Amino acid sequence: MKMTYWTLGAALAGSMSVIALVASTDWAVDPVPETLATVGEYTPSAMPSPTVTSTRFQRLSLADFGAPPVVPRAPSSYLAPVNETLTA
Repeated sequence: MKMTYWTLGAALAGSMSVIALVASTDWAVDPVPETLATVGEYTPSAMPSPTVTSTRFQRLSLADFGAPPVVPRAPSSYLAPVNETLTA
């Protein structure tokens, strides 16, 4: 690699660090509005710890819900247009 590339790289890195240093020291710092400062200091209240229940989970059975509803099948004439578009 040519020495000019190393020289240009060092010059670019140095100039970028100087620009960053000058920009950070010369920027005017505006005061924070009072409402923004109070919002920034907000902390939520502590979350309550979860309550432990002494009862165990109840095992459910189908008898608790009853029989599932019977849904009639659609006639094949309803499905004919769908089958034609799928096979085409």
